[in-house]
Amino acid sequence: MNEISATNETPQQPLVDLAPYREHLACGRQLLTPGLRLARQLHASWLESERAPDRVAAPPRIAPVDAWLEQCWSEAVEHRLLPVNSLLNRLQERLLWQQVIERDLAKQPEFSLLQPASAAQSAMASRQALLSHADDLGRALADPAFQWDTDCLTFRRWLDAFEVEMRAGGWLSRFDAYRQLLSLDPGAFAQLRFGSTGETVANAGEVVLCHCLHLPPLTRRALEHLATVHEVGAAPAEPAEPSLPARRFIDRRAELMAAAEWAAEQHRAQSGTVGIVLFDMKQDRPELEYWLRRAFGCLDARWDRLPVNFSAGIPLAEAPMFRDILLALQVGLTDLSRAEFLSVIRSPYLHPDALSDSAGGLRLTQAVMDLATANIASDALSHLLHVHVPDSHLASVVSAQRHNQALRASRPIGEWVEILRAQLALWQWPARRALDSLEYQQLQRLEPSFDQLIAMSPVVGDVTWSGLLHTWRAVLTDMVFQPKTDTPAVQVMGPREAIGLNMTSIWVCGCQAASLPGSARLLPFLPAALQRDMAMRECSYEAMARSDAAMVTSWLNTHDRLIASCHLLEDGIEVAASRFLLIEQDECPRPRGLDDWHQPTELESIEERTLSALDGDTPFGGGATVLKNQALCPFKAYVTHRLGPVRMTEPAFGLTASERGSLVHEALDRLWRRLQTGDALQACDEATRQRWVHESVRDALSYLESRSERFNAPLRPRVGGTCLDLECERVTLLLIDWLALEAQRDSHFSVVEQESEHHLTIGPLTLRLRPDRIDQLGSGRRLVIDYKTGMTRVGSWLGERLDDPQLPIYALLDEAVEGIAFARLKRDDKDALAFDALGENLGLPGKPAALADQLARLGEGVEDWASLRLLWRQRLEGLANEYAAGEARVQPSVRACRTCDLDSVCRFALAVDTSEEEGVL
Repeated sequence: MNEISATNETPQQPLVDLAPYREHLACGRQLLTPGLRLARQLHASWLESERAPDRVAAPPRIAPVDAWLEQCWSEAVEHRLLPVNSLLNRLQERLLWQQVIERDLAKQPEFSLLQPASAAQSAMASRQALLSHADDLGRALADPAFQWDTDCLTFRRWLDAFEVEMRAGGWLSRFDAYRQLLSLDPGAFAQLRFGSTGETVANAGEVVLCHCLHLPPLTRRALEHLATVHEVGAAPAEPAEPSLPARRFIDRRAELMAAAEWAAEQHRAQSGTVGIVLFDMKQDRPELEYWLRRAFGCLDARWDRLPVNFSAGIPLAEAPMFRDILLALQVGLTDLSRAEFLSVIRSPYLHPDALSDSAGGLRLTQAVMDLATANIASDALSHLLHVHVPDSHLASVVSAQRHNQALRASRPIGEWVEILRAQLALWQWPARRALDSLEYQQLQRLEPSFDQLIAMSPVVGDVTWSGLLHTWRAVLTDMVFQPKTDTPAVQVMGPREAIGLNMTSIWVCGCQAASLPGSARLLPFLPAALQRDMAMRECSYEAMARSDAAMVTSWLNTHDRLIASCHLLEDGIEVAASRFLLIEQDECPRPRGLDDWHQPTELESIEERTLSALDGDTPFGGGATVLKNQALCPFKAYVTHRLGPVRMTEPAFGLTASERGSLVHEALDRLWRRLQTGDALQACDEATRQRWVHESVRDALSYLESRSERFNAPLRPRVGGTCLDLECERVTLLLIDWLALEAQRDSHFSVVEQESEHHLTIGPLTLRLRPDRIDQLGSGRRLVIDYKTGMTRVGSWLGERLDDPQLPIYALLDEAVEGIAFARLKRDDKDALAFDALGENLGLPGKPAALADQLARLGEGVEDWASLRLLWRQRLEGLANEYAAGEARVQPSVRACRTCDLDSVCRFALAVDTSEEEGVL
């Protein structure tokens, strides 16, 4: 790993060149910048240049454009030149829009939205665009085009309601305030502001726009109304389209990695100030930060030593410390996803007792991982905590939180903030004892977030605990966390933030056609024709191209060296480079598949072969499924039973097929433990039979629920009580009809075994078997019955490879077994409840043929049961010998592949059509 070079060996080069601004600053003119970053750099550079031991430098008048206009509005209100109103911040305005939209949706059942918050953001942007571009707002809103589109018409209705709320609350948005500034007398206002200070009013009433390449029309009108405007670094009226020499990489990852390595090299070489520009900061920042940390050796212990300043921080709600407490404050009160609860368990900020590393914490984590649900109910969460970590800090806090009656009321936000402080103290947040510098800086934003939260009170009114957390999350999302760092050489910024800076070298990443100049985009709630008539920049591709050409030209004029780059592929699809680029260097060869897709590719052939044989000294305890899989597909048998991969459990919604089958099996098991014989079945009346079925199904369900509790996958919270009731009703009706069918059997039979374990040696294998049921007939012979709630096929017992050898294997358990049968517990349009059996005089309902006739129809060439058992043993031993010898050829078929999940290994799944069954069932 490369170590970080010292950053204080040479003085840092300023990030701005003061030469174009000195005259204006010396004359006391107000400098206005497009953003806060350039304003801060100009301020710091001016103070540094004016530093002297014998005098104190006067602070320069530098501010972002919007901050200066809002200050002018505030001063005009203070001097009673404008009405007294409250200026809404961005979050307050968005929440007010969201409330208006949600109330409107409640009154309009024919109109619905999945995301009112996104609609509120778009509606706010649409109103701002109207205020900024329309000379006559009333005439713009009267445009008949609003009536032609449902979304535009709906926006008009929302806008009317929003204006009513604004007037009732005495509120203004930023652009409302700018419109009020147009009503001021600029001379009188300037005299009022600066006359008492002794400044020259002429100079005080002048402003200098510093690299403000594009200002909204209303903003420019307000500036020109209040002051004389000068410009530094202004965009030409018709900027020439730049042509940037560029490098092209194969994909975004390779491009960002190269930029990070270049920045580290420049930093170590002390080559002046270095910057990286990202067009998509949200998507590209995490990966770029990883490559920068790797290049600077800051991936582990030196995490907080990265000499890089990111201009765009992260929302405080996404910082791990605040993200975890927002989740924790919901535990026990609302449902959480499995991933959210795991975050709570593992968070270092919530557990002073290091819960995740304890034995109970590990069991709790495993229990959550084993859950077959997407969301975990609050009751289930409490149950898991009680079972696995009953004495932990987490369990006690969650219990207190669940039973806190103060959290169940609706109250003003000011009252909630005190309760919120108490809950944070209850959690002992942040529980981590030694916070690093970044975490401590985040913690310092807690009180400002409470101040912002209380400021939301006039807009949101009284809220519930859930509403409070929602509002606090919105506040924290709006508060961007930017770590305090020394002025480093490497700056990472967005494209607009690079305007006006003067850096030694700057690398602009992601110069794609989709981002530079980008695509035209219309606001969703304003008529397209109206947007074009108002010349909104975003709705015209050429206007955006002119604006971005001016931006690139500004970069070229202020930065000493500019490197541009793009990439060829995104998600495997070729993407175009920006029209401003001249590709001079491809950093990697063009991949095959883009131009040479038509070229044939040589395939490598590998002959099938057997794999390792089964060790004779190794005990084998598999069941009948081993030989079933060997018969269907030897490869499936080898991978499943020899290699033993564990299939990841997918979340299940409702009862699974396995659970439905288990309910039937368990209920039948309880029924026959009560009945025991055919005589007892025929002796009981219909009412008694129905009562016993109801009780058996109820007991079977109780058993399944208790079993699911033991495996930490509670059945009832996942499936729901109504669903379980319906399933019990279905099974009850099914088993009542099934007992009616069994009552038609020869009454002289008894159930002698149910789910009893047996061991049977077949060839080199010793199988462990558990037949569902074995009946003893009146003659002393035995019948093996296997319950089936799915498809059954008698033909699967015969054939060269025995597609379903389970019952033939059971027939070899005892010489007294002279019959096998599927109990077909499936009823639909094609199938009825029935026994599918093979054997002589088994006493089953219907008129079964003699065994010789059954065997003749199946075409196996044997005439009696003894010969059939001998044939079965020979074929089963052949399968067992294959398996033990390591025979693992791939043998795709409909029956083998339909329920197989090994297609990613054998790669035959696409070659087999599983849409229809083959053969006769």
